[in-house]
Amino acid sequence: MKNARRVWTIVMTVVLGSAVFAACGTPASPTSAPPTSAPVVSPTLSASEYMDQGAEYVQQGELDKAIAEFQEALRLNPDFAEAHAGLGEIYSQQGRIDEAIAEYEEAIRTDPDFAAAHNNLGSMYADRGWLDEAIAEYEEAIRIDPNYAKAHYNLGAVYAEQGRLSEAVAEYEESIRINPDFDEAHYNLGVAYSRQGLLDEAAIEWEEAIRVNSDYAKAHYNLGIVYANQGRVDEAITELETYLQLQPDAPNKAAVEDAITQLREQ
Repeated sequence: MKNARRVWTIVMTVVLGSAVFAACGTPASPTSAPPTSAPVVSPTLSASEYMDQGAEYVQQGELDKAIAEFQEALRLNPDFAEAHAGLGEIYSQQGRIDEAIAEYEEAIRTDPDFAAAHNNLGSMYADRGWLDEAIAEYEEAIRIDPNYAKAHYNLGAVYAEQGRLSEAVAEYEESIRINPDFDEAHYNLGVAYSRQGLLDEAAIEWEEAIRVNSDYAKAHYNLGIVYANQGRVDEAITELETYLQLQPDAPNKAAVEDAITQLREQ
């Protein structure tokens, strides 16, 4: 990445002295002028340095400051793909989807093999309901990086939304092959299995999701329902109670409490 040319600004202070005359009219010895102050130097950061500062602001949650840094990086280097993508990420967090799309598209224009930009653009398209366009972007991300677990997962999610469950299962399984501790992939693979009527397989995936993330409330709930249907009463009660502990204000709290009561009466 080319660094922007450094620009140095030198501020010099010039002090002018005036002669002082004695009352009698004879000129006194002139006062000596104070020394000129040292130059003040204001170096301009490079585009990469502005990008780094913006990334630090993102980590600190100061998104407006991060935007300003990324924009300054782009002023110096309009083809800075990572800065465009950084803006896209912030805009997506702020719900500014159209602006996020524009930035991700610009990032891809400047770097067509930017896998993360393709993936994130796909997510913006999916948010808009443009599922075919989203699929194309996820597939492009995977072409660039076949081991991109998140892109496989996202592609699976779109397939599931379209009812293409076998394809969804394949993508979720691939994302888990790449990243065995991908809790969301385990969870949604379980959902896909359950929609196919494969409850034993679904239970295994929800158990894996909980292994990775013990606070995964929805996985505890779904697992509790499956256990109840399988006659595994004690395990079902444990999972449903854990769900309520994690989600004390769950909208289905009353129904879950009733289910626990009925299970205890068996």
